[in-house]
Amino acid sequence: LATTFLPGRIEIISRNPIIILDAAHNIDKMRALTASLQNLFPGEKFYIILARAHRRYQKQTIERLRPITKKLFHTRIKDSAKTLKTVLTRTPNDKILITGSFFLIDEIRSLYYPKIEVLEKRGYYTKVTSIPS
Repeated sequence: LATTFLPGRIEIISRNPIIILDAAHNIDKMRALTASLQNLFPGEKFYIILARAHRRYQKQTIERLRPITKKLFHTRIKDSAKTLKTVLTRTPNDKILITGSFFLIDEIRSLYYPKIEVLEKRGYYTKVTSIPS
């Protein structure tokens, strides 16, 4: 179980800075994500980029993330790459969590890895230190 990997679930795509992708998209998944990150990173807070395909339960979703939030950037999926670049310039050494939708995760992951590599590798990726141009 310790070596199990599920893309889009607490997926670390960069270690410097730490950037974590998680496709949590409902209240229960946000609660589980928060609990897992509190366990993995005790006492740590994250810069969170949140984008969801729908706006249902928005307030409750944000509430679930509050215990691990240093600052929340609420954006649209189509603007998520630009938001990530903004966050990286402001917080180059802080932990970043990107969550809210499988569509969002796909959008951000494609900045780091070609889709074919994701499909072929199906595992953890090499260390990435910046968004490729």
